[in-house]
Amino acid sequence: MKLMPLPIQQAKTGENPMMTIEEKINTLPEEAKTEVFDFIDFVIMKNQKEEKLWMMKMSEKSLNKIWDNPEDDVYNELLKK
Repeated sequence: MKLMPLPIQQAKTGENPMMTIEEKINTLPEEAKTEVFDFIDFVIMKNQKEEKLWMMKMSEKSLNKIWDNPEDDVYNELLKK
């Protein structure tokens, strides 16, 4: 995947105002890079969790039509015992 340039505040020294995320990360000390990578992993996991919750919510209506019916009430009674 090619990283797209992101605008950054131009320094007084006349630096290039456009840097890729990769270029920005490469300017950081190793400890800060580790922190950035941890944050990226966190954001990825958060998005995956939200996507799973969304899919579950979308399927809930369909599944309720299948599972909630009078024919299956006999199984609900067995669970109460």
